[in-house]
Amino acid sequence: VVVDDAAIRRVNREALGHDYETDVITFDLSTPGAGPVEGEIVVSSEFAAREAAERGHAAEAELLFYVCHGLLHLCGYDDAEPSARAAMLARQAGYLRELGYAVAP
Repeated sequence: VVVDDAAIRRVNREALGHDYETDVITFDLSTPGAGPVEGEIVVSSEFAAREAAERGHAAEAELLFYVCHGLLHLCGYDDAEPSARAAMLARQAGYLRELGYAVAP
């Protein structure tokens, strides 16, 4: 789901108790042991546009970076620890490079 900053802030507050906008929120809707992974990924297009401008690449690439992040969470990756976060961001950047987008984590 692509939303604006106000909507992702509302989702962040209601679902996670964080009263601020963020880039991506992932909801794992899978039933453990019951087949394919299911989930919902919410990304902010406004957040992506700001970050892309600061990083010097297209907003589309930044948005895809967030979607990839959410997909990795659904696949079991975690970014709670700094080393795991660095590895996850590098994986995201690698996948986007394969799709033709240059995004530095």
